[in-house]
Amino acid sequence: MVFLKILIETTTILELFEEIKKIKQDIWIQILTVYLDKNDNVSGIEFKITPVGSFYHDYIFVSFDEKGKITNDLKENIETYNEQDKEDDFYLDFKVVKNFYQTLMNLQNKQKNNN
Repeated sequence: MVFLKILIETTTILELFEEIKKIKQDIWIQILTVYLDKNDNVSGIEFKITPVGSFYHDYIFVSFDEKGKITNDLKENIETYNEQDKEDDFYLDFKVVKNFYQTLMNLQNKQKNNN
């Protein structure tokens, strides 16, 4: 087992997870990339989150960069999702996961306003 020293901006990550906690439903977090500095300390983490069950339904992935900023356009992704064929085996009525995405859209709007 390898232990990594985490030296990421702790306040940014804590704020991000406080926002994610507002979802109030089970989620899956997939770590995509771990960025290391020259001393092998973690300097950033890139990850995606989805509602639990995303292997069974074609949910929208929410991607974050190493600074915790949402990188995909959730509003556009949701519009595309709602237009997909309802007969598709992987389609799930968006109402089931609306709170999940609404919480993250609120976070994305807050991130845009802070820039």
